[in-house]
Amino acid sequence: METNAMWPRIRSKLPVALFLVGLCPGQALACAAYDAVVAAVEADDRAEVTRLYDVLGADESCDAAIRDWAGVYLARQHLREGLDAERAPEARRAALQAALSLETHWRTLSELGRLEWAEKNYPGAAALLRRALTEIAEGNQDHEAKPADITALRTLYTDSLALSGETLASADAASELFRTSYRGFKVEETPLPITFHYDSTEFDAQGRRYAQQLRDHLLTHNPPRIELDGHTDPRGGETYNLELSVARAEAVRRFVTEGGYDGEIAVRGFGESKVPPPPEGVVAGSEEHHRIARRVVFRGS
Repeated sequence: METNAMWPRIRSKLPVALFLVGLCPGQALACAAYDAVVAAVEADDRAEVTRLYDVLGADESCDAAIRDWAGVYLARQHLREGLDAERAPEARRAALQAALSLETHWRTLSELGRLEWAEKNYPGAAALLRRALTEIAEGNQDHEAKPADITALRTLYTDSLALSGETLASADAASELFRTSYRGFKVEETPLPITFHYDSTEFDAQGRRYAQQLRDHLLTHNPPRIELDGHTDPRGGETYNLELSVARAEAVRRFVTEGGYDGEIAVRGFGESKVPPPPEGVVAGSEEHHRIARRVVFRGS
């Protein structure tokens, strides 16, 4: 995985001005290690910053902001190691976990999720990617996240859910799945892992649980209108798949209306005409690829 090509280079040095902002007069003078910490960061001396980080924690005269600043520097150093595709997965995982212990950053969470994805631990990947998305929406807004970052993360998140074989049933998981915006970026559509028995419009166990999550979301937020688009994998005839995709989207419509949702629902079927490209690590035409293709896409308004 060429992670370094996907993410901007993490700078090893942090601007001292960012640290100084917010410190009260006298704090720097009271903390004996202050000058040494600033000098070590400016010199990019990681070993010395690591040593001083522990010193700062033991010295009550040092404001927590000083230690936090040093912690962010160390976290970015660990994150750079975790982004290095030349390192072994376990070494990258250890570096990322070390970074996360010092600073909660959506990039760190997303990279940990990608490592789980690469090892086909789809439930683990989904849990970490969900946390990354939540951090983008609700966490430190100084951590830049572009629309392309958000789109890629949400796609991998919903793909992880489709392949996990189990339903992430927590309230946090459902809330993230149906989130409609991130920092002003509007989510246009959400592929739902509402799955069915083979050649049937009857939900399987996972499909029913996600259909219930959709119903609960609609009853809670009561959007006036939604759209449900059915999709199939490419196996079978084109006409048959088109009919099956419509019938499956209709099955979801019936389920949510019988459950109490009374808004307008538009149903469409696309059959095999919009099979998504296989994500990294998934073989085109494989059962995993087909499972991702068999989806119901939800749009709210």
